[in-house]
Amino acid sequence: MGIIDNDLFTQTNPNPNSPRNNPSLAGQLTNLNNEVNSIEDTLVQGYVRESASVSYVSSSSFTVSGDVTAIYTNGRIVRFSDGTTGIVSSSSYSSTTAKTTVTMLTGTVPSSLSYVDIAIQAKGLTSSLASRVLGDNNVAVVSQKDSAGTARNILNLNSSNDLEIGGSGINKLIFNTPFDGWIATNETWTFSSWDASVYTGVITVPSNATTKYSPGMRIKITQSTGGTKYGIITAVSSTSLTVFFGTDYTLNNEAISNPYYSPHKAPLGFPLNPNKWQIELKPSNAHTSNPTQNTWYNAASISIPIGVWRITIKAFPFNSYRTNTGRVSTNITLSTANNSESDSDFTSKSLGSFAANGSEEYIVSILFAEKTLALSTKTTYYLNYSTVDTGMSAVGIGSIIIRIICAYL
Repeated sequence: MGIIDNDLFTQTNPNPNSPRNNPSLAGQLTNLNNEVNSIEDTLVQGYVRESASVSYVSSSSFTVSGDVTAIYTNGRIVRFSDGTTGIVSSSSYSSTTAKTTVTMLTGTVPSSLSYVDIAIQAKGLTSSLASRVLGDNNVAVVSQKDSAGTARNILNLNSSNDLEIGGSGINKLIFNTPFDGWIATNETWTFSSWDASVYTGVITVPSNATTKYSPGMRIKITQSTGGTKYGIITAVSSTSLTVFFGTDYTLNNEAISNPYYSPHKAPLGFPLNPNKWQIELKPSNAHTSNPTQNTWYNAASISIPIGVWRITIKAFPFNSYRTNTGRVSTNITLSTANNSESDSDFTSKSLGSFAANGSEEYIVSILFAEKTLALSTKTTYYLNYSTVDTGMSAVGIGSIIIRIICAYL
């Protein structure tokens, strides 16, 4: 597209003074037309071709003949000969080589570099523009004027590298797109192991997981077997997550897709029914005849996985009696050994006194204990029972229920 009308050169009956009859003037007009066209193309495309020779140095730098540091300032946008673009970080001139080395902030310098186009930008404002585009140096990434015409920060990367949303003068945040509480991990998760006895699996993740995940966070994954699955993180190492999947899900030895995590209690779809996030054991009744005073007898064992758990124990004295005058006692405890009491907080006692009347006497009451445990490894606990009295005909417990409830709910 031209500014000079080419009809000037194609008139059928030109004036004797027409440029068509003046080769010198016609040549000047042709050159002028070419210059105007060049300027017009520059304005349309927004770039000016670098007239000095350029040379590839590395994927992040190139040289330009002469001292052009005033042009290649921080934030200057350039276009390379392969059509890609980048933003200049800095430039420096060497009198020894008589060349300016330009270092890029973004973009890749092609090894086949043959020319560079320089973007038309406001003089002295390239650095400010780069900061706003890239979010550098504690400058607002996005700002907008409010109803009163005052600029307000919408997004800002602060000096601690924290992304701030909103700021002074903004009343509230309104999410027109619903936020479901899940965050895409943007990384690959793979199966490591599965322990069906405690509904717990281990997932291999990239390194430095402890800087991203913590116990109590929820996860959501998809597998070919079982579809969408939810879990609660109970332990984190540099490259692995230990996850309690509850009663409804299993971790299969197959590919894991669409991994998400959430620091929230109830991200969309996560089941909050506490019955799904506990391990329950109902052992058979246990009974010992002619028990020895203060001797612990084992009724059952249960494995407690890694994590923090609220443990409850409930039982009734079962067939605990004596045939002579005296006290009848039944104790229960949850212990790390099968023949002792390791934690008095897990011990419950039932006591009663009876007078001899020629018949067997019984005592019936509820035995209950509760405590929160924090375990760094899977641990076996034992349900034991005993009597503190001599002369007992029998001691026992029945209707036993042990519940291991995830404390992260």
